[in-house]
Amino acid sequence: MRRGESKADCLARLEGLYDLAAPDWRGRVTWRRDYVSRGRTGALDLPGTTWRDRPAIDRGGDVFLAGDSVAAPGILAEVSLNSGRTAADLAVERLTTLHA
Repeated sequence: MRRGESKADCLARLEGLYDLAAPDWRGRVTWRRDYVSRGRTGALDLPGTTWRDRPAIDRGGDVFLAGDSVAAPGILAEVSLNSGRTAADLAVERLTTLHA
């Protein structure tokens, strides 16, 4: 988020980028939540827990979760990238199985 930018303006800017990268992404969204976090560390595993204790990427029913606080290894952006890649791999695998 740019300094002084509102959440709405930031989301509009990012959605414009998504529109260029994946024009039909809006039709594939099944649930969405957005928020602004300041002073947050991202994925944080409390003592006695690991990334494996976070919510699973495969939520069942052909729903896959990607983000910075899901069951994927890494810290901060790495978790989002790893979970996104895993979710995409699972979705393609599911499609391949359905259409085989």
